Amino acid sequence: TTEIYTLSLHDALPIYDLAYVRVCVTDEEGRIVPDAAVRLKMTVEGDGILLASGNAAPDDMHSFRNPACTTWQGQCLAILQPGVKSGVMLLKVVAEGIPPVEMEIRIASVKYEP
Repeated sequence: TTEIYTLSLHDALPIYDLAYVRVCVTDEEGRIVPDAAVRLKMTVEGDGILLASGNAAPDDMHSFRNPACTTWQGQCLAILQPGVKSGVMLLKVVAEGIPPVEMEIRIASVKYEP
């Protein structure tokens, strides 16, 4: 039988000028598929960059600076760094055989004064 998976993005929270986005492989009912090892390709458009990606697998020693990541236990994490001005970052995630997903993250510039 053929399994149909989708990708979902969770927990886009700007924390100290970074956005942490959990990317999950989910089934038809939105449940994380814990045994899914799916190769993902991530890109960021707009005023920001993909700072790092990773999956927390103890045996995966790939660079965190790589825009490609294989899910471990059905998940991986993308860390985005916004630019210096207000705008929008758009995270796009693609995987072979799974519909692509994207998430828009708004950036608000903050002026710091001593």
